Amino acid sequence: MTKTNKTVKKREKDKTIVSEIDIVILLLYLILCAIGLFFMLNINSNRTSLTFFIKHTIWFGMSLVVIFFTIHKIDLMKAKKLIFLGLIFTVILLVIVLISGIEVNGAKRAIRIKGINIQPSLLARIVLIFYFAYILDKKKESGNKSISNECD
Repeated sequence: MTKTNKTVKKREKDKTIVSEIDIVILLLYLILCAIGLFFMLNINSNRTSLTFFIKHTIWFGMSLVVIFFTIHKIDLMKAKKLIFLGLIFTVILLVIVLISGIEVNGAKRAIRIKGINIQPSLLARIVLIFYFAYILDKKKESGNKSISNECD
């Protein structure tokens, strides 16, 4: 294998794995989380316990770990193939909620699986974000001026 072939393969691999961080998006995320933690601390200052603030701080730390794992380990080409499976799975879960969901205050929002309540609407938000990102990526690749062509 020549040196040129190795560099070409390395470049192809770099395109499939997210290796660069968009600093603006990361900073906005960190600012929004810091604001949320600040308001949680202000709310908890009226109480004697800081348990909510501590829980939010732990979730914030865990989200940073997940973000950095995702940036460095997820293969984007494989993830693109899984978007449609995720979309179908989410629609099936949403239909199951309509049919046999748990009713709380007159609304069906969750299903119970082995004692755990699952809200498919939360999964739907995440899957739709990935699906719309996929559509925008396809639009960018094809150079089309209209998104309506991609949705058909």
